Amino acid sequence: MLRKWSTNFSIPQQGLTKSTSDQLLALAFRQIFSYFQLHKLLDCQKLQSEEQGHRVDDEHLFIIIHQSYELWFKQIIFDIDIVRVLLNNTIVDETKTLRIVSGLDRTVRILKLLVDQITILDTMSPLDFVDFR
Repeated sequence: MLRKWSTNFSIPQQGLTKSTSDQLLALAFRQIFSYFQLHKLLDCQKLQSEEQGHRVDDEHLFIIIHQSYELWFKQIIFDIDIVRVLLNNTIVDETKTLRIVSGLDRTVRILKLLVDQITILDTMSPLDFVDFR
């Protein structure tokens, strides 16, 4: 059986046997899961093949790769929009130059990452790909 991600970290009350560090760790995990909305992110991979009764494991990889692409594209759009606003003025505020350059640099690095990331799909069997597509 595959491991199911859970956000149900229990925080023991005072006087129980768990140590304070365990309590703090559980609290930190809950805060991280809540802040990053990990319960939503980690639960949005639905294998169509599994729902049709013949699970194809590589479909999970296919979904993860494509969802991560969408997240990176969202970041690229976010950064480019900021740069566009900063450059939209007739006179560009020189104090914003670092933000402009770093936003464009980040975009280039993300695009390089995306090119490298696509090679992970090469680990999929073509027959498995056909099974779920």
